[in-house]
Amino acid sequence: MRYIMKTIFTVVFLIFAGLLLAQIESPFGKIHHSSRDAEGNLHLRWQDYSEGIGTTTCFYNTDNSIWNSVPPELWQPGTMEALVPYSFGQRLRYRLHYSVEEMGESFAMLHSACWDTNVFPPALDKMALMGTDPEGDSLMVYHPNLDLREAFVASTQDKLYCSLRNQSGVFPTMNSLSSYNVYLAMITNIEAVNDTVAYAMIYSFNIPGLISNGLYKLGFDPQTEMPVFTRLGNIQAQVVSGSLHMACNFSDLAADPDFGYWPNASQSLMLVGATMAIDIDLPTMTPNLGLGDYGVPSVVVFQDNLYQVNVNTLPNVNVQSWNEMNKQLVMIYTDLDGDFPLIASVDPYTAPAVTAYPTDPLNPGSCVYVAQFPLDFVPDVLGYSFSDNGIDIVSGTYEPVSIEEVHQTPAAIACTIPNPFIPGKSESNIAVKGLENGLLHLQLFNLKGQKIGTLYNGKVNSNTLSIPWDGRINGKNLASGVYFLRLENGKHSINHRFVIAK
Repeated sequence: MRYIMKTIFTVVFLIFAGLLLAQIESPFGKIHHSSRDAEGNLHLRWQDYSEGIGTTTCFYNTDNSIWNSVPPELWQPGTMEALVPYSFGQRLRYRLHYSVEEMGESFAMLHSACWDTNVFPPALDKMALMGTDPEGDSLMVYHPNLDLREAFVASTQDKLYCSLRNQSGVFPTMNSLSSYNVYLAMITNIEAVNDTVAYAMIYSFNIPGLISNGLYKLGFDPQTEMPVFTRLGNIQAQVVSGSLHMACNFSDLAADPDFGYWPNASQSLMLVGATMAIDIDLPTMTPNLGLGDYGVPSVVVFQDNLYQVNVNTLPNVNVQSWNEMNKQLVMIYTDLDGDFPLIASVDPYTAPAVTAYPTDPLNPGSCVYVAQFPLDFVPDVLGYSFSDNGIDIVSGTYEPVSIEEVHQTPAAIACTIPNPFIPGKSESNIAVKGLENGLLHLQLFNLKGQKIGTLYNGKVNSNTLSIPWDGRINGKNLASGVYFLRLENGKHSINHRFVIAK
């Protein structure tokens, strides 16, 4: 049992640890989307950590239909792009699957197929394939019933689904009075890994005193050198059309203290299908276990990538400042649908146009954009153009300095708030500095750029201000997540990002 645990979990964890640490929010980085372009496609872009090793595929479905795939292409170094067809009003979901071979083994990272409602047994074409395992590669015990071929995963907010296919197409659990088969969907929390503890949905014969269908914690007793099966809860299990389907509650996993916090920071678990044979020595009733096969070990990200809009909302673009020393035009880009711009350029009258780039690449749909000009650039009237679909243009002009005067960059305002902000525990004051006398607008937006509410709207006559806030808007508590404070005071404006945690 110790060999089984370490083979399936510890080695695989070490291979993926570097990739997971590179981007704690998601192994792929965050996926961004544009609006629907002239050809009827959304542009999906994400950070690429593969460095040319392995294969990435983008999958999508509309209105909970079956999954289709499109091959992504390198958009620019470090960023991949996939074009996905979309019609306004559709409920579009998209996900990524990355596979690689290391040391003769296949491994995968993928987004789970996410569903709105629980359905059992699930349909395989609405699940995410984790990987395909070669035939005849069993480790200790070979039989076509124990030779895994494919494993699939899906999830809702409260349930985890895993489906297995083997070489024979049947999943018998009892071979004789002393011989049994065990089929497992093995699970581990990457951020609480322990090479002597794992979890599994198990489908097998009801062997009194040893094992039956259910959700288990798998441990190891060093004294007896035998596995310890601790039942945590029930599962749904059914064999349909040559596939074994299993489902469990996330809450049953999270209830065990050894499992670790869930959802974890990376929203990821490691899953792998496995089979075992149990032979009972009838005179002594001693069980002997042999590992049959295991499938493609996979890091599964439980992140629901969902897009649904009825009509495109054009972004808002406001010039924040001109930095004369660094020759930078700083602009605030906000899109209510979270669409990043396909066009983001600044065109001076007397020099070539330059591209504006996001200062927060993980949130290009609502952040500060900067256009960098050569240091010898002599500023004139600057025309900026942004478009989230490549068709409709939001444009304007900005004159950073007149001929008669030397431009002085105004002093920047600053905002501080406890981050993360924990309602009921954090200091409840928002501190603002660098104000000028006049109106101050302080508004709250969510990650999509949607306005949540107004925290302050009035005159100030001091360069500092402390605004009390308890984490509620209109008497209602806000959900945990990422938010933006938008401050406007005179010619100054800033966006301040923070997290509400409970």
